[in-house]
Amino acid sequence: MTSANNHYPEGKALANQVAARHRSGVMWRVLFQFSTIVGIIALSALLYNILNQTFGLVAVINDVEPQTLALEYRKVQILSAPNTAVSDDEALLVETVAGDPLSVSVLNRELYRQNREWLTAIAIDGVDGGVLAADGDLIVVTSNQNTFLSGMSLVQLQQAFTTAERWSDIDSTWPDQPLQRYLPGTDSATLHAFTEAVFDTDLRRLPHEALVGILAANISNGVGRRLEREQRFFDQYLVFESAETYQGLCRSPNAPAGCTAPPRSEDDVYNLLQRYVIQPDVVATWSLVDSLFRRAQIVTQAQADFPEATIEYRSWLTRDFVTSPQNSQPEIAGVRTALLGSLWVVAITILFSFPIGVGAAIYLEEYARDNRLNRFIQTNINNLAGVPSIIYGMLGLAIFVRLLESITSGAAFGSADPTTANGRTILSAGMTLGLLILPIIIINAQEAIRAVPGSLRQASYGLGATKWQTIWSHVLPNALPGILTGTILSMSRAIGETAPLVVVGASTFITVDPNGPFAKFTTLPIQIYQWTSRPQGEFRNIAAAAIVVLLILLLSLNASAVFLRNRFSKRLS
Repeated sequence: MTSANNHYPEGKALANQVAARHRSGVMWRVLFQFSTIVGIIALSALLYNILNQTFGLVAVINDVEPQTLALEYRKVQILSAPNTAVSDDEALLVETVAGDPLSVSVLNRELYRQNREWLTAIAIDGVDGGVLAADGDLIVVTSNQNTFLSGMSLVQLQQAFTTAERWSDIDSTWPDQPLQRYLPGTDSATLHAFTEAVFDTDLRRLPHEALVGILAANISNGVGRRLEREQRFFDQYLVFESAETYQGLCRSPNAPAGCTAPPRSEDDVYNLLQRYVIQPDVVATWSLVDSLFRRAQIVTQAQADFPEATIEYRSWLTRDFVTSPQNSQPEIAGVRTALLGSLWVVAITILFSFPIGVGAAIYLEEYARDNRLNRFIQTNINNLAGVPSIIYGMLGLAIFVRLLESITSGAAFGSADPTTANGRTILSAGMTLGLLILPIIIINAQEAIRAVPGSLRQASYGLGATKWQTIWSHVLPNALPGILTGTILSMSRAIGETAPLVVVGASTFITVDPNGPFAKFTTLPIQIYQWTSRPQGEFRNIAAAAIVVLLILLLSLNASAVFLRNRFSKRLS
């Protein structure tokens, strides 16, 4: 029997209440699912927009075509080979070759046909389409008096017109006699076509020495000397500087980096060629989606609008983009300086804020009494976590940039020139961001310490441990995973901040890599902001690529912190 005072529903009323609760639960579940879907859609839209601008077709007009540079280098290589004679007189060229059984030459097909009674065509193996065979457009010939030469491979042909001085240098079975080369004139179409057919004219695949030679031939000596002082081109010899001058520079107190840095790599030299000689100009860009689904229309339109342009697919996110410094030309600009600046700033931020934040959390949770002063401190820490970041920038400007200028500039330690040094350095930026994330680290560390069971402390005290021994050996190890979680969140916020760094004095355009805490700097968010504010469309493409780099950096740092957190968690389990 039920009591008259029993207020629990029964029968139909109970069924209606259960159904209402089920409906309420379903409604909240749908609402939460909808919120999750909205978040996923927003994140997907962000990634789509970034990747859509990072890749796609571009129309490029080069000041000098890379293939032209490679072709001219190969022609110079051929014409400067030993035992090489050049003649614009075709009749004299044929007569000379016909009378020398140790000679080799290249003629066009019609000239060979007119003089085949005195000449022998050399078959070339490994050439697609027989371009150099007897029935091709170009014919490699020797005298009818030659008795040992009937065919060559493509590699042997390249040796015959460049490095070989004697026939035996190419094949040991051939005569140990000087190899004579007779070639058409420098401006001959035959020589041009022969060079294109036989040699690799991809500038990117030329050897290091060739790239340096092309660069030296196309830039002024003043620019070359500056580049060589920044970093050498070779180990054994110099290109622009005399040995005496260079040795004198290296002995000076302010020796250039080129004295101690390793020689430039092929990629470095190629990037210099891009910057100073080729000078590519992207005149139009298309998104990834348009490039995939409207490629034919884009190519047709681009050929009509930019007949001199080369239409190519481009990934703006490349190895060169990551390793190249800032530049006013988006085609060759990179994020190396900004990436290094971000790493320096984040490192100083964590080194400054982590020990102070954890120490403050330990004091507030383990040592501080529940009095008015400590409650006031706790309230203000909670409030500081929500203060806009620009306020911290103004605080950093007042304290670190101006008040502590002699320290943050390095002048107090003799690391900077007192007449030009100022506090707008990596150290000021790192400490400003350290103040920004300090309240977050303190609050998260407090929660992690508070979550450690009190019984663990009591057990430690019962075994005779002091308070500090208990904190160090039991409380902190158990709270460390939670502390690292808060640090990860704080670091994620710091690495994406822009406003405080603008106030503190981050550079929007800098090409010098930071080399210490007292260096001038820029960061990836500042660089992205600067590029997105530029009117040219190409800067938006490299800004999208820089965002991808920033995301990769953020995920990498977070993954490292998560790895450490999980490792400590396993030790405790």
